Amino acid sequence: MPLPHSSSSLQPRLSASAKRPSPQHASALALTPSAIAVAMYLGLAGTLVLGSVAASPVAAQTATPAATQRYAIAAGSLESVLTQFLSQSGVLLAADPQLTQGVQSPGLQGSYDVRTALASLLNGTGLQAVPDANGGYALRLLTNTSNASHGSGTALPEVVVTAANLGEATEGSNSYVAQAVAVGNKTAQSLRETPRSISVLTRQQLNDQQIQNVDSALEQMSGVTVIPGSGLKSSQYYARGHQITNFSVDGSPGASYHANDTTVNAGMAKYDNIQLMRGPDGLFSGSGGPSGTINMVRKRPTDQFRLTGTGSIGRWSNYYGDIDVGGPLNEAGTLRGRFVAAHNDREYFYDGAHRQISTLYGIVEADITPDTVLSFGASFDREGGSGRSTPPGFPRYSNGVPLPVPRSQGYTSWSFADSESKNAFATLEHSFNADWKARVNASHTVSEVNTNSSSYVGSVNPITGLGAQMFPGSWAESDFTTTTGDAYVSGRFNALGRQHQVLVGGDYRHSNGKYWLFSSTATQQPITDWSYVDPNALLPHNSQGNPGTIASGKTKQIGLYANLKSQIYGPLHAVIGGRYASYEYVSFNRQATEAFNPKTTNKSNSIFTPYYALTLDLSDTWTTYFSTSRGYQDQSNYYTADLEPLSPSTSRSYELGIKGELLDGRLNASAAVYRSTRDNYAVRESTATDFDVPGRSCCWRGDGKFLAQGIELDIGGEVAPGWQVSGGYTFDDNKTEYGSADGQRFASYTPKHILRLWTSYQLREQLSGWKIGGGVRAQTNFFRNGTVSTWNPTGGTDGTGAFDGPSETYAFTEPGRAIWSTFVEYRFNRNWTAALNIDNLFDKTYFQSVGDTRNWYNDGSFYGEPRNVRFTIRGTF
Repeated sequence: MPLPHSSSSLQPRLSASAKRPSPQHASALALTPSAIAVAMYLGLAGTLVLGSVAASPVAAQTATPAATQRYAIAAGSLESVLTQFLSQSGVLLAADPQLTQGVQSPGLQGSYDVRTALASLLNGTGLQAVPDANGGYALRLLTNTSNASHGSGTALPEVVVTAANLGEATEGSNSYVAQAVAVGNKTAQSLRETPRSISVLTRQQLNDQQIQNVDSALEQMSGVTVIPGSGLKSSQYYARGHQITNFSVDGSPGASYHANDTTVNAGMAKYDNIQLMRGPDGLFSGSGGPSGTINMVRKRPTDQFRLTGTGSIGRWSNYYGDIDVGGPLNEAGTLRGRFVAAHNDREYFYDGAHRQISTLYGIVEADITPDTVLSFGASFDREGGSGRSTPPGFPRYSNGVPLPVPRSQGYTSWSFADSESKNAFATLEHSFNADWKARVNASHTVSEVNTNSSSYVGSVNPITGLGAQMFPGSWAESDFTTTTGDAYVSGRFNALGRQHQVLVGGDYRHSNGKYWLFSSTATQQPITDWSYVDPNALLPHNSQGNPGTIASGKTKQIGLYANLKSQIYGPLHAVIGGRYASYEYVSFNRQATEAFNPKTTNKSNSIFTPYYALTLDLSDTWTTYFSTSRGYQDQSNYYTADLEPLSPSTSRSYELGIKGELLDGRLNASAAVYRSTRDNYAVRESTATDFDVPGRSCCWRGDGKFLAQGIELDIGGEVAPGWQVSGGYTFDDNKTEYGSADGQRFASYTPKHILRLWTSYQLREQLSGWKIGGGVRAQTNFFRNGTVSTWNPTGGTDGTGAFDGPSETYAFTEPGRAIWSTFVEYRFNRNWTAALNIDNLFDKTYFQSVGDTRNWYNDGSFYGEPRNVRFTIRGTF
């Protein structure tokens, strides 16, 4: 029978479907340290999953219990906490009174919907709230509690509840399933409710794979191609054939991507999870192509004290350590904090690189009132040392055959690529009532990058072996500043007998970049024997010369957006949204010996990008959807022959998919087909010799057209008890639709087929302390072709040599590959684990990416990492 709402004491009776606990179950709750640890793990693991499952049809019809509500229930007996919660929420709960006797609850502080509220207040009790057929819940013991307590006696890890929305955070769930995402939504929604193709790497998967930077994280996502940064360039990421340039943090605009800002490859220690939404995001991200958006979710303070420390050692003198501490800062728990520090001192498989990489992160959350939460914090990232954290790129023979260069071939001892990034942020969130809330975000980021990197350049004659140079590159210094703001109001309401959700807001992004390029005192030296190249002998030193190019640019984006989701009939919903935006770029350029040129301003105003979607709930677990999204990219710095700026390049994506929330929400699965177009892309028409406007170029036409279409499959979560799986497959068929290249693959350097798979399994019974797993990164071949000017020893204006010799065609293919990895972990007790990870298990030699034959502008071939072994110890308290 349901619990009475107004009873002052908890006197539940068994419902018709409830059962009395067996003696085994009763012993599972005995107050021994081992049993408590097991109960806390199993209890919260189950309730976190169940707390985020989509409501059953009956429950979904009851709007009030599903709404977000503010609670302030002190810790105490579970009977008392449940009675107060049921009285305030109006939810129905069936329970056996024996389940709650002598059990304590942490209480409930903050804004929750019913499912996440039950998960939080049952934290550590060994109990879970299971939706029933009447729209209410039933209180039950977790299925595996007795098995865990009567197995080997190895305590399982404690599951942690953070002060953030339980659905958005993934740490402490010990799972590869993401209950909700903010990317593409602003507010956290389940993957099933979001009609876009999305992949998520949870904190548990990041820990299992020992992923410590953004490059490594994105390499694990299906459909993403990572081209390592080299020379003056940062790493580049591609999806659906186009470069990803949109980044957000906690669903709000992040620092702008810049080709020279190497801080884009940030450390992952301060993040809970990383999300990728494929396709254009003109609704919330503003200017960008049809590739996708990367969203980083910060770690948040925990409701209870938690301390985690990690130490690892790996091949090539790779030493890593971090410490992560969080919890309440006052007795009431209304003030919470968290601090993370990480440091990596390491060398690499290539010579000349010894890097020190550090991260500091802190955040404080304060409940100003029962309905208002303020959070603020800061982070600091620094990378320094010799060489750089990505391998050097190499040219090829002019016919495309790889050079006989060992994987250990590296940088000169004086090469470096140092960077520093500082970020401060704040968020204010207010709940007006159970249905409406407002949120304001602000962020300020300052980055500095200094580089001086040697390069191997020049197409090599396959007969003579000549034509390559050891190039000293140039000294470069860059400063980047980005300020962003974002504010919105979201809520739900009923109209015409239907339920609707609306979000209205606006954002602002202002970035400022300065770039100094200095000449080098060293001069390029020929490479005559590729069997052994000593870069330090060829270029023993390189000092900073005179200033050369000095450039700066300011970008400002302002946008207003709105999004409405309406119930059309029963399980059918329509989503309609739009963004009205303006874009402005101001540039200053000059040579060191000249005065500053007048500033050049390029603008794109009154840009409207619509968004539409339809979703249909096929059952309690499956939803199908159709969505169309658009994007734009400013190119007003390109001028036509009539001296008119080109209008923005536009992109459009059509997506049809199906999403499933399976096994009571423990597993997400999705499949989608897409068709993306990009039009009005700038194509060079001619060069106007009398056109001399700094920051602008002539003459161009908007003839460029591209098409990408394909299939995307994704899975993440628990497929069976203890068995976690994360992976995906993408098929991308892209082609050019203009000019002489019509019909050819425009992103030939990205594979057509990509498979990413990672899995782990927690052994049972006497082996319950062991966890094993592994995965594969597999893909088909990719290629480059084109023409290249060969090296002319007497070329150039001064006759000292230049790449102005006869042109030669090249074409080469990097074959398909499968890179396997594995790991094993042993849990000593509830606090300590040790793990061994082996990446590239079979030590396959391959090129991670390929460029042209010359490696000019560092667009060359980059070796992938050989077999790597790492040993990690992690403690949690």
